[in-house]
Amino acid sequence: MLLPKDFLTQLEQYSELSNREKAVFVEIFGNSKSRVEVTQAFHISESNLSSCLTGIYKKFSICGSGPVKESRLREYLQKRYSQQKPSGRSTANVAEDDIEALVQEIREQVKPNIKEKCGTMRVLDMDQPIELTGERGIYTNVNILEKTTKRRRMKIGQLLQKFDREDFDHFGLHKPSEKRVPGLQAVQHHNKLMVLGKPGAGKTTFLKYLAMHCIEGQFLTNRVPVFIILKDFAQDPKQLDILQYITQQLLICGIHDSSVKTEYLLRQGKVLVLLDGLDEVREEDTKRILWQTRNISEQFHTNQFVITCRIAAQKYTFEQFTEVEVADFDEEQIAIFAHNWFRLICQVKAEIFIEKLQANKRIFELATNPLLLTLLCLVFEENEDFPANRSELYKEGLDILLKKWDAKQG
Repeated sequence: MLLPKDFLTQLEQYSELSNREKAVFVEIFGNSKSRVEVTQAFHISESNLSSCLTGIYKKFSICGSGPVKESRLREYLQKRYSQQKPSGRSTANVAEDDIEALVQEIREQVKPNIKEKCGTMRVLDMDQPIELTGERGIYTNVNILEKTTKRRRMKIGQLLQKFDREDFDHFGLHKPSEKRVPGLQAVQHHNKLMVLGKPGAGKTTFLKYLAMHCIEGQFLTNRVPVFIILKDFAQDPKQLDILQYITQQLLICGIHDSSVKTEYLLRQGKVLVLLDGLDEVREEDTKRILWQTRNISEQFHTNQFVITCRIAAQKYTFEQFTEVEVADFDEEQIAIFAHNWFRLICQVKAEIFIEKLQANKRIFELATNPLLLTLLCLVFEENEDFPANRSELYKEGLDILLKKWDAKQG
């Protein structure tokens, strides 16, 4: 009797095995391969295989000698499988027309977890987190540049034509008008999207918003959102692959048969996979994470994938992904953000804030970056004005972008 891989990999003992032991376990007890076939497939010696099997038997508390152990473990597994088959709602028995019901069921189960991870934001010197969406939400819709600035090439003469001497010193803070599309529209048009951006451009906030918008039933309502911070995934001590990591996240949400359901949802193309902060992965983990990301996006290509990465750190090309960039805030977005920020304090203060920004071109240019706009709101909230000495404000802004923000991100 062949045992399904999904059944074997969801056993609690499976997670305790080493990677080599897992592979041997599946081949022998799932695919019924002989010892000779396994040694040839993995290019290992008979003694190495015996060591792996000893570790496997130990994890399953199987006693006895050689062949007896294998028979006992096989009997134990078959008994476990036969007990599981009739009970519960197994995705193997889910009819095609029931997939939507399963998706909605799992969406409800993951909803509290998504709201916990993605429902708030807290940066800089905020006293407490603030809500991202809803009546008290701070989120401001972002725009996307379909042509990224890393592709832009300009000669010195062209720069001098576009900027006078004073503006040249501020090159990069304010861009000429370019074609922009709403962020949600960009995600809808591309099922594999690499979202690039400068420090503090709002990449993580945008990804959190996608997760919240999805789980609240306002966007991609037939998908289950999965939000993964790539740095945390890379440093997970269990060294899981992405499929196992997603399974673990669903298990935390109380979803039974999570490994079976995870793979089933992915094969049906019902997952919104949000991978945040490719640039924050340690160098020693980068190769593994890149391979994992490419592998899952190719194996389960009918799902929706969005990855974020700092534009200056983006060195790798994912062939099937479309690269876009988070655009700077324009005047309208700055005003919306300010009104959202000061709404709970004093709406009049928002109007004064905007007026003072418009009266000071250099400070206004800082406000086109969402992180620095947050800094300006915090400063104004405390003093109801901007510092007379602008250099101190610039210094704090630079410290945030060059030091504090990286330190906060780890």
